[in-house]
Amino acid sequence: MNLLIFDRDGTIIENSHYPGYPWQIKLKKGIKEKLMKYSKEYKFFIISNQSGIKRGYFSLNHLNTIQRYIDLMLYPIKFERVYYCTHHPNENCSCRKPKNYFLRKILYSYNFNKCYVVGDRESDELLAKSLNIRFIHINEFLLLPNLP
Repeated sequence: MNLLIFDRDGTIIENSHYPGYPWQIKLKKGIKEKLMKYSKEYKFFIISNQSGIKRGYFSLNHLNTIQRYIDLMLYPIKFERVYYCTHHPNENCSCRKPKNYFLRKILYSYNFNKCYVVGDRESDELLAKSLNIRFIHINEFLLLPNLP
């Protein structure tokens, strides 16, 4: 089994300033096709910082509604697990990227051969490097004919 661990905003969906409603969501161009290509050999995960909840921009209910909408747009692709850090950056929690609580949880729960973290920010890259996992920037991921 192989693992692909994605950031959400800017990676699975286009960046939008603290989206709280489904109509604010657009899939990243080419992501569904790329996920379809790897869906037989990889399990997919999301790890995303969502401090908009603590900042009061949207509720946990809105976050869950958005995730259901993303799941509908990507159907029949499924994420094995979705992990959201809803803490404010000042809370110094162990789950806000680049800290690796959620990544460790995934790695310790699955036997795998290959694992990649795909994202668009330095925090995604630092997350991957913290546990010696290969990082692939989303722009590179979408252009690669095959994963290395």
